[in-house]
Amino acid sequence: MFTDSPRLCMIGARSLSVVVLACAGVQAQTCPPLPDASGVFVFEDLGNPGRSYSIDPGQAFTPDRRPVAVVSPFNGSYSDTNPMGWVGWFRNPETSGPELVQRLDDAWDAGFRRIVINRPGGILRNNDMVQMSMFYYLEPARRQAYSVHMRSWIIEKRAIDPSLEVGVFIGSRHNSPCTPCLEPGADLTSTSDCTDDPNYLPGWQGRLDAATRRSAEWTFQNTHPYLYSGVDALWFDSASLRGNTTGAISMRDSILALQHNPDYAGVHIGGEAVPEGVVVDGQWRPNPAVLQAPWVALHRFFLQNSRAGEVYDPQTTEVGVAFMKPDVNPVYDIRDMADFRDRGYVLWSWRAFSFDFMQRLYDGDNNEFYDSVVREGTLADFNGDDRVDTRDLHDFLERITAPQPPLRPSIWDGDVNNDDHRDFADVLYYLGVYGG
Repeated sequence: MFTDSPRLCMIGARSLSVVVLACAGVQAQTCPPLPDASGVFVFEDLGNPGRSYSIDPGQAFTPDRRPVAVVSPFNGSYSDTNPMGWVGWFRNPETSGPELVQRLDDAWDAGFRRIVINRPGGILRNNDMVQMSMFYYLEPARRQAYSVHMRSWIIEKRAIDPSLEVGVFIGSRHNSPCTPCLEPGADLTSTSDCTDDPNYLPGWQGRLDAATRRSAEWTFQNTHPYLYSGVDALWFDSASLRGNTTGAISMRDSILALQHNPDYAGVHIGGEAVPEGVVVDGQWRPNPAVLQAPWVALHRFFLQNSRAGEVYDPQTTEVGVAFMKPDVNPVYDIRDMADFRDRGYVLWSWRAFSFDFMQRLYDGDNNEFYDSVVREGTLADFNGDDRVDTRDLHDFLERITAPQPPLRPSIWDGDVNNDDHRDFADVLYYLGVYGG
């Protein structure tokens, strides 16, 4: 388990009751039962009811320093038979649950105790029609991938390690869960089923807004199924923007507000991308939202935005860097990831692309295997006990002959020459280092 940045707070158990609420009018026959949102908390500025809310800049949150594993049911592989862009292993609703659990097990076995499900509801190719990660339009079997399979997995693993955090990366714009374009049989490649719906809000009008009741209710109803399934972290995509919206409160202000919303007590609330700072009296200052909430952005965002790579205090901020494919621009390797880690950023790793890097980066209780191999060149001390003796040779031979790991082998698995294969070449490599 990755322990270099221990969790600073423990999220308590939550019990969320579900009270069904029938949909009105023509929607009543096709909409599944919804959680009752009539009592959802709404932030209101008494001087401007229902429109805005001011966050006390002194209110703080507790950052989590542990790395994050991303499991992605969505990858944008659209086709006529795959309008939601599901990844291959999630495409069959009947097997989506066991397949999801397998990927969760991979992350757990690799040592991750923070896991994020990327866009669990998929995305329509034109995602202004239906925002990502809405739950109720999914087929019953695919809903059960979360409400049954993932929920059971979380209960089992959290009993072993209560610090386990499971989050979902979802949209910052929500329509009504009962909108007709989500009904069974709707044409998901056409806008007509959506635009005929009086509840449908196109584009940015359906944004996250903690100060309007409609948004608060829809946000709750769209996130509640995941919270019920054991999720205790919500990450809202495109949530750092201010402007091009109709209300007075910005989405990043809503992120801050949700942290203090009793309906989300114990839930880690974050957003994407990292809000830009401002220049005051010639000095650059980070946006206050960065200091009050966790934020994440893709690796390329930090390279392309000149101020986004500023160093933040890891004791008071949680800024995540998400690493996807390592073979597309901008190219990165394990040393780039180590650089962000050493500067205090939280690393996000996509299961299909950078798990192997993360394993090597965090091998050992204090990252000693990566540090010893890459920084100090003391690979002969295989077990990291600060001395080189026959025990190191014994431990290496024991690992090199063990069953193959489910993921790419790490240094600790015996891949000491770092070529993604565990074979006799590793034996020759280690013996050369050990003998020297």
